[in-house]
Amino acid sequence: MKTKALLFALTCFAFSLNTMANAIDNKEELEALVNSYEKLAIDAQECTDSSNLKSAPCRKFIRVFNDGEINDRLGSFGNNLELYISIDQEMALKGIIAVGTIADTLGFVFEERAETVQKRK
Repeated sequence: MKTKALLFALTCFAFSLNTMANAIDNKEELEALVNSYEKLAIDAQECTDSSNLKSAPCRKFIRVFNDGEINDRLGSFGNNLELYISIDQEMALKGIIAVGTIADTLGFVFEERAETVQKRK
């Protein structure tokens, strides 16, 4: 059951990555976008490292997720990755790493919440 919930959550996250948004068309904008991903990835990693959904880093990450900021920040990345690589391959790869960290933390959060729900039953 928890695997199904996790797969559903990750599918929703992957779908949100494909949401259309304005594409970045220059190196400075791409750098600013990737920097915002990296800042969120730092918060995400601190949450995962804490292994506790009630920790301050996890509460902050969950709040950002619930506010929709993750979708806002990552919405166009999947659709525009080829463009971003053509602008600056190294910067695009940094973005991919940050997105991976965020996705890993989302998986951790959803798995922990699924376990909590299962314990209540």
